[in-house]
Amino acid sequence: MNRLSLFLHPMKYLGVFALAILLGLSGCASLNRPDPDRRHYLIQAQRPEPALERPAEAPILAVRTFRVAPASDSRGIVTIRADGLVQRDFYERFFLSPGEMLAGQFRNWLSQAGLFSLVTDMGGLTEPDLILEGYVQELHRDLRSDRPQAALALQMLLLRPTRSGAMEVVAQRDYHQVLDLPDGSISSLVVGWNSALAGILTDVESALRDTALSPLASSRLQEPDR
Repeated sequence: MNRLSLFLHPMKYLGVFALAILLGLSGCASLNRPDPDRRHYLIQAQRPEPALERPAEAPILAVRTFRVAPASDSRGIVTIRADGLVQRDFYERFFLSPGEMLAGQFRNWLSQAGLFSLVTDMGGLTEPDLILEGYVQELHRDLRSDRPQAALALQMLLLRPTRSGAMEVVAQRDYHQVLDLPDGSISSLVVGWNSALAGILTDVESALRDTALSPLASSRLQEPDR
């Protein structure tokens, strides 16, 4: 073997090694390719009337983060198809978890209702006079009917802390809204959810104003007038 072949022999393996590194880097790039853009949504409701003054002598309300049924406990939007198959979307998602998102909307709405001196979460420094809990039973798009529907169902529980540290149930009620949609798009679905939430919040505010805050002794919220 001459001197030239001795020189070229290691260079050959060096080239193969460099090629392997390049291929490995390109493979890593494909594995780390960013996901397609996700779209994020919020369910929001605004009181149609201006915010009312909060009386200083009114009770303090704490709204806990809502618990959510396992079927809806996801930031991915849930759809029930016509064949009964339940799908959770990977790309169409809520910006916040459903329990946090809906509890925040309740705090915003009720803080403007003029019923409480303060509406806060359970992390506030002031002890609340009343505690509102929510359980999200349904939150999905339903394609099993002739027209697409937005479904929202909440169970609400109003509690009052006692001197012994226990919780007294002041009121309890289920709210259920199912609204027809003009089409099956996510944008129409979110608009439907917004309307459903506004309807539920209007009923909750009315019930609190009529019964729960007067003697604070009602065992159950009254059905709203229809």
